[in-house]
Amino acid sequence: TCMKKVLLLLVVVLIATMFTGCVEVIHLVSIKDGVVSTSVRYTVQKALFDMLAAFSGEAIDYSEINDIGEQAFSNIPEAVATIKPINTQYDFGAEIFISGHPDALHSISDETIIFVPEKVEHRYIITIPMMGEDGVDEDEAEFLAGSKYRLIVSLTDDLKHIGDANVYIADSKTDRYEYELEEADGLSITVQDAIMLVEIPMMMLFAGEEAIVVELT
Repeated sequence: TCMKKVLLLLVVVLIATMFTGCVEVIHLVSIKDGVVSTSVRYTVQKALFDMLAAFSGEAIDYSEINDIGEQAFSNIPEAVATIKPINTQYDFGAEIFISGHPDALHSISDETIIFVPEKVEHRYIITIPMMGEDGVDEDEAEFLAGSKYRLIVSLTDDLKHIGDANVYIADSKTDRYEYELEEADGLSITVQDAIMLVEIPMMMLFAGEEAIVVELT
């Protein structure tokens, strides 16, 4: 009947709404007296997985899902980072804390330490790793719809001269910039007083084997 079709449509819309913004990543950066403080927190809503488990009849093992998320932190030396798992009534995920002098942090590893700003001339460069190598399919795109990677930069102390940012997709092997993200790609950069907020669609972090590079200028 017409009423059943309307109710079915409402159910579909509600489920789609629940998918929106279900993955959140917040990345904080500040530098004072040459010492960088960085934290990255990623969380996923439990309600979504509980709903899927109810439909499938299978229990969700949150520890396995956490293992997948923590792979993004796998190339950070343990000497410079502390990782804290998150498992609350509503969310699960992890948070990483990094603190130290940028030059000292980057000298520990032959590879670029992700998430940590590196000073190059008058700029600071932050490398954000991709979270998937094969892109996203239609279902995964719906899952990530509305989810943002939020980089929050404190424009005080050593970063008080920073006033803008550029965001690129770069080849992870050659560091060559392949594409600059723009507003049409869903990129948003907002500066308010001493805070800069850079919002990147989560789907961009599943674009392949490249990396996201943020240049603070």
